[in-house]
Amino acid sequence: MAPRPRAPRAPAADAHARRAQARAWLLDAGLRVTQAREAVLAALADDRTHPTAEALFRRVRRVVPGLSRATVYNCLDSFVASGRIGALDALAGGRRFDPNLAEHHHAICSVCGAILDVPKSAVAMPKLPARVAGSFRVDGLDLRFVGRCERCTRKRGRR
Repeated sequence: MAPRPRAPRAPAADAHARRAQARAWLLDAGLRVTQAREAVLAALADDRTHPTAEALFRRVRRVVPGLSRATVYNCLDSFVASGRIGALDALAGGRRFDPNLAEHHHAICSVCGAILDVPKSAVAMPKLPARVAGSFRVDGLDLRFVGRCERCTRKRGRR
């Protein structure tokens, strides 16, 4: 599997502002501010690659060397439970995490596992068949487009 792109790093000048923002975010979510939570949040904040807990663990461990996998998983679970990040389950490669809370769908590459956000406004809301619509109330929609990303499509075309 090809390596996924890394999340952009914030400039050093923004480090203080980002730390203050992380603290406010954690407090607003009703979570205790800890070094581990701040580090996991910083690693995830602007990451649009929908990383796994393992990928975040490897990234955060560079900043907080003694950090355990369990701590990273617990941080992510608390962020999801507080409604501050999303989680995508049942995907090849494990659970993936999403800081984008705007309503959106996902396009998933079946070759490399890349996940792209698809704005909700770009997709028409499907209608339930009449035999189901009368006995079922829709609370949300989780659409996943499965196919090949541009990079994997290009690679396959060269073969």
